[in-house]
Amino acid sequence: MTTAAMVLGVLPLITATGAGAASRYNLGIVIASGLAIGTCFTLFVVPSVYLLIAHDLSKKHAKA
Repeated sequence: MTTAAMVLGVLPLITATGAGAASRYNLGIVIASGLAIGTCFTLFVVPSVYLLIAHDLSKKHAKA
C-alpha cells in the first residue's frame, strides 16, 4: 500500500504541464518505475530465487 500511495503521489509530476514539465516528467517516471520494479522484485523474484535455492538444498540433503 505504501508503494501504491507513493506511485499515485508521483502522478502529478508525470502529468505536469508548463515551465519545467519535461524535467518533472522525467523525475516522475524514474520514481514511479523504480518503485514498481523494486516492488515486483520484492514480491516475485526474490521469493522465487529462495524457493529454487531451498529446493536444490533439500535434494542434496535427501541424497546424503
